[in-house]
Amino acid sequence: MATLELEGISKAYDGVPAVSDVSFTIPDGEIVGLVGENGAGKSTLLDVICGVTRPDGGRLKLGGEVIGPRSYQEATTLGIFRVFQEQALLPNLSVAENLYLTHERAFSRAGILGRAQVARHAKGVLEDLGLELDVTRPASEFDFSTRQSVEILRCFAVAQLLGVERPIILFDEPTAALARHELEAFFKRLTELRGRLTAIFVSHRLREAIEHCDRLYVLKDGQLTWQAEPSAVDEETLHEAMVGRVRDADYYVEGRQGNGLGEAAMKVDGLGCEPHFRGVTFTLHAGEVVGLGGMRGAGKSEVGEVLAGLRPAASGSLSLRGKELPLSGAPNERIRQGIAYVPQERHRDGVMLDLSVAWNLTLAALPRRFSRGGVLRRRQEMAAVAKTMDELRVRAPSTGSAIRSLSGGNQQKIVLGKWLLGDLRILVMDNPTRGVDAGAKHEIYALIRGLTERGVSIVVITDDLLELIGLSDRILIFNDGDVVQTLDASPSDKPTEQALVQQMV
Repeated sequence: MATLELEGISKAYDGVPAVSDVSFTIPDGEIVGLVGENGAGKSTLLDVICGVTRPDGGRLKLGGEVIGPRSYQEATTLGIFRVFQEQALLPNLSVAENLYLTHERAFSRAGILGRAQVARHAKGVLEDLGLELDVTRPASEFDFSTRQSVEILRCFAVAQLLGVERPIILFDEPTAALARHELEAFFKRLTELRGRLTAIFVSHRLREAIEHCDRLYVLKDGQLTWQAEPSAVDEETLHEAMVGRVRDADYYVEGRQGNGLGEAAMKVDGLGCEPHFRGVTFTLHAGEVVGLGGMRGAGKSEVGEVLAGLRPAASGSLSLRGKELPLSGAPNERIRQGIAYVPQERHRDGVMLDLSVAWNLTLAALPRRFSRGGVLRRRQEMAAVAKTMDELRVRAPSTGSAIRSLSGGNQQKIVLGKWLLGDLRILVMDNPTRGVDAGAKHEIYALIRGLTERGVSIVVITDDLLELIGLSDRILIFNDGDVVQTLDASPSDKPTEQALVQQMV
């Protein structure tokens, strides 16, 4: 296998850059570490390399030849593979069948799969790599770390089948879900395979990248900003390289941030939802913004889902103005109590793309506000739609336009605006400005300030550290499901990004 080169790779979504003009080289046989905070562009870059996403600009070269994989399957024929944090094995299939999944044609004759031949080839791959494993047993019979080894072995098995000498493996947060003893097994396997693969290793655990990579690259805001030899850096140096931006207080409307706390609106005590998070305790006051920060998978988004009734909790208690709330998960009841939720996946969970702007704005409030005796009060509904669109500065051809025709920023304003038509008391927001341009972000920040001035309590869950710092009155930092620190973020005492990242990783 030859050197992989990235030349000026760029990709944007809804006009918002995810990666911009990224260029670097992955020498044959090396393990390259790619680090950066959430949203820095790491996953997008891996998507481009393995054919999941087509870049808007730039090119990939393998051994000096320009390549452009149009699918993951096509990327594998070039010897490019990906190992995810979430495993992709089929538990009911044997190890051998998982190794060659989607490549059964090589072992079939007249449409009949030769399972003995599959097992024989799989056993040969393992012997070549010096491993012992019963390839005829179902994947479900092995522990997590062994199954992850099978994920890695699949890259070698398919590469050998396709005549690729040394696979290029993209490790996408492969250690995030591993326990300590499983981490040791993973890195033991990686050490044994060093020299037989070329790899990009993405991890939010910086110590792992320093100890196991040949060189390090840092992405920040979609751009490659820094590179170094691991022997020349430590975790603190990487922290500074990952962040190191100046926060604009005006952009986050910090001048309208309150200085005092109102009455207690919601109390969270010892809330637990294994394996996602445990022992979460905090009080949310009227007019306060509490920010939840942490790496992806740390548990912060799952807390938001529990607060909104979308996910049941297993332990602890949750009360609203002194009234106990059920932990079993009841989103309709939460909405009746004035608790609203803005999901991180706008298109999937926040809007109905083929319905009109008006319907998306008023659907949640129709039974309570715009109907009487089962009859829709159309005039009142449209008056409320026009007023809300004007207040939020929603730009749309008409109230009857399908929401998919709007920009990402205007769609997100609709997701927020629908809750303004009800009795909103608590708003839980998960990455509320993802995929939104800078101007729309500023307008959303101003809206958040306006809500707090009305006494609405807000929980902001975000991967954007500057947003987390700028919007919050207090910040809870999550690490592997635990709240490891609570930081004051009042206007006069904002923490730095470095202080947050040190606790997150």
